Amino acid sequence: MKNTMKKLLAMLLALMLLLALAACGSSADSPDTPDSPSDPGTQQTTPATDDEVYYVTVELNYPEPAAGILTQYFRDLEDLSDGRLQFDIYYGYSLNGEAGILDALEAGIIQVAGFMPYTEDTLFPYSGALFNMPFLGFTDMKAATDIWYQMLESSPEMQTEYENAGLTVIAASANPIYDLHFKNADLDVHTPADLKGLSIITTVPEIQTIVNNNGGAPIESSPGDYYSNLDKGVADGIIQHINILTSFGVNPELCGQHVRFEKAGGGFVTSIINVVWSTEHLNSLPQDLQDIIKTRSDTLSSEMVSNDMGLVENNYKISEEAGAKMVYLTEAEGQAWRDAAAPIVEESLARYEQEGADQMTAMYQRLKETIASYSK
Repeated sequence: MKNTMKKLLAMLLALMLLLALAACGSSADSPDTPDSPSDPGTQQTTPATDDEVYYVTVELNYPEPAAGILTQYFRDLEDLSDGRLQFDIYYGYSLNGEAGILDALEAGIIQVAGFMPYTEDTLFPYSGALFNMPFLGFTDMKAATDIWYQMLESSPEMQTEYENAGLTVIAASANPIYDLHFKNADLDVHTPADLKGLSIITTVPEIQTIVNNNGGAPIESSPGDYYSNLDKGVADGIIQHINILTSFGVNPELCGQHVRFEKAGGGFVTSIINVVWSTEHLNSLPQDLQDIIKTRSDTLSSEMVSNDMGLVENNYKISEEAGAKMVYLTEAEGQAWRDAAAPIVEESLARYEQEGADQMTAMYQRLKETIASYSK
């Protein structure tokens, strides 16, 4: 009897030990689960965001007085992200210089930039150089910006340029029309032949050739030297848009007359400005910050265009009130400039094709057709 009881107790103890071990094993292998969805003390959630602050370095082509819209854009992103995005902005290519901006993006020295793709024409022949050909027929900034986006969306050639450069376009905006501005109000310039004997500042190669072919002297000059070159008589005039002249103090003080092309079928050029973000850096940000950037960026292009159009009107008004003469070229006079540009454009397109942009002429024709059919 005693032996039987001992055996039963031993079996009961062994059974209890096995049950205890099984319970411990089940607890270790299984994740904790909340008692109920309404019990916050027992729920484990993955945060949709983090609290890390992301510092972003920006370099813009605009001088600070002309960059109000972009400055506000970056400050808006800081506010919308509750301070998790912080931007350090350098204006007027003051950190790496115009020539070094793409290298700086690639090296991660900066993450965002405002630049004009035509200045990097070997990398952006379609997105930059093509749109910088003279006398394309753009008569206003909105049309030029809309058409650039239309071409980008439908042109793998343009899209590939940004993919190869590792860049995401946040916004694009056309510059105002480039007109012809003189210190001397008595000069009489209506056609290319009237440039004979005059020194003209322009950095666009095709326009330099137009000036040279008609007996003028093209001069290279950075905007920072515009004032001194005009003031000292080194140059007679400048081919540029009015907002740049105002930003650098040339307008209204040194502007005696403005030869304007808006009624002549479009000005010299309407360069495109890009605001780009390093794709690698943009994609490394938390998804919620990427969403904030995308949403805020949706209206940036239209804001830039509207702001610049308002500045154009105001800056010409300031100049006229200061006594500058406004000369509006006719359609026939505009045709004389287009005729002078045509063979030069043809040569440039052929050169780009020889250098590897083999769709340059075809894209040019498509661009011209798009401009002709565009309706506001």
